[in-house]
Amino acid sequence: MADLDSAAGIGENPRAMRHSTALWIAALAVIALSLAHLDFWRESRAVLWFGWLPEELAYRVGWMLLAWGVMLFITRFVWREPTGRPAHAPAREGD
Repeated sequence: MADLDSAAGIGENPRAMRHSTALWIAALAVIALSLAHLDFWRESRAVLWFGWLPEELAYRVGWMLLAWGVMLFITRFVWREPTGRPAHAPAREGD
């Protein structure tokens, strides 16, 4: 991993996230989303939010928005280009 991070120039930017850290965050987020998707702890109630939105639908929409955010995180920080450089890293001279 260190070779890929140094090749990508990640060590040069102190604010850049290491690939291994991003991978762990993504894995934990996917596990948390999987558990939230099962929602065995929730009761089925006929409650309307804002007077028109069923609670179950609101929960599912919220879950989908979180899943969308996790996928954005994965494609931004975890997914690597064939060069070994993160997709968001700028190309360096000579590449």
